Amino acid sequence: MISPKAAVNAGGSVYFMDRGGFYVYTGAVQRLPCQVLDYVISNLNIDQSFKVFAATNIDHNEVTWFYPIGSGETDNTNYVTYNYLENLWSVGTMTRGAWTEATTKNYPLATSVITSSDNNYLYIQERGHDDDGSAMTAFIESGDIEMGDGEKYMMLSRFIPDFTFSGDTGSASMDVVVKGKDFPLDSLTTLSTSTVTSSTEQSFIRARTRSSAIRVESSGSGYGWRLGNLRFDMRPDGRR
Repeated sequence: MISPKAAVNAGGSVYFMDRGGFYVYTGAVQRLPCQVLDYVISNLNIDQSFKVFAATNIDHNEVTWFYPIGSGETDNTNYVTYNYLENLWSVGTMTRGAWTEATTKNYPLATSVITSSDNNYLYIQERGHDDDGSAMTAFIESGDIEMGDGEKYMMLSRFIPDFTFSGDTGSASMDVVVKGKDFPLDSLTTLSTSTVTSSTEQSFIRARTRSSAIRVESSGSGYGWRLGNLRFDMRPDGRR
């Protein structure tokens, strides 16, 4: 394993990380296919790898590894999460030094990293929708999505949102951003941005691209949201 704390028991199996990948033990060791492996391994500060630790979130069927990045970072600032029921991976940033499922409590507990000051915290995870009383900026962004076979341009003209809001749904809103690029090595550019509320039935957009990425983001307070299946109207729009 990459560190002494890089293994955790979840759903009757043991999940662990080594220097080159992720694995599950169910009586025999199996390597887990991971779509974000290159991102994690290439950013990992291998000199501080002994600080990597694994954690579980049983309410969401997730296993998470916290790890330090870059050549100069010495604390766990990033995470990679695996949903073992849906077989999905995600990455993000969150500074944590320890985590426990805290089965005698209602929510998991986590700590900040230890600093030389007195600004060390114990966090109640998964409770509420805000950042300790402040608005929380949150987003989910997909990887590249080929439009059609990746050769033709596609015109996106409309999408139907599918979200579940919780908390103060009267103030809930989010932006759905469509990004695109014409060639694999191009950088993504923003093609359209639409604001969605709990009463939005559909949104008309205009985006022409050969490869796209969808980003959903919010920056309000007092509410949360879950993403369902977005549906887009699109049609072929020529070749280059």
